[in-house]
Amino acid sequence: MSAATLQSVNGMSDADRLAVGQPLVLPLSGPLAAAQPTPRPTTAPTAPAPTVGATAAPTVPPPAAPPAAPPGDVAAWPAEVARLINEVRAAHGLPPLAYHAALAQAAQGQANDCAGRGWCSHTGSDGSDAHARILRAGYTGSGWAECWAQSPTPQGAVDMWMDETPPNDPHRRTLLSAWLAEVGVGVAQTGWGYYFIADFGRP
Repeated sequence: MSAATLQSVNGMSDADRLAVGQPLVLPLSGPLAAAQPTPRPTTAPTAPAPTVGATAAPTVPPPAAPPAAPPGDVAAWPAEVARLINEVRAAHGLPPLAYHAALAQAAQGQANDCAGRGWCSHTGSDGSDAHARILRAGYTGSGWAECWAQSPTPQGAVDMWMDETPPNDPHRRTLLSAWLAEVGVGVAQTGWGYYFIADFGRP
């Protein structure tokens, strides 16, 4: 793999600036969906971990048990986040993302996991990355990506993802990807606001 590919996948603006212990994504094959570093926190910093872009589909693990749904008072919020994402996409001349139940299941599971441990990242408490969780939920598309945010409202989460300045705008690029086609959203309450997880895929 070329240094330029490694730099692009990891969203690095300067390949000469690496930190000790900095995780790097190494794409194995397939087109790149997006590389997602941890978003700017709105409260105390959380443990950083990247998500990764599309790879060749590995062996599919057994399906996981469905996670608990979001609480009743925010049960409509996953659909609202998807609506807001599609609203932003329409404003940029892009087609809407279809809502996918398996992606939503993976996203809700990660949201619940983040709420249970009290901090969030793209890495699950079991060490899983977004791709592993999406596969466990039964989604076997050709690509995937993930965004997460901590916010008091769905609009705040989408605004956080969109409020990035190129070239350091991995979440914004994910929302505006012409390659991704499907989305599922999970929401879980935390000490301040809610964790919003959006998992994206391509059939």
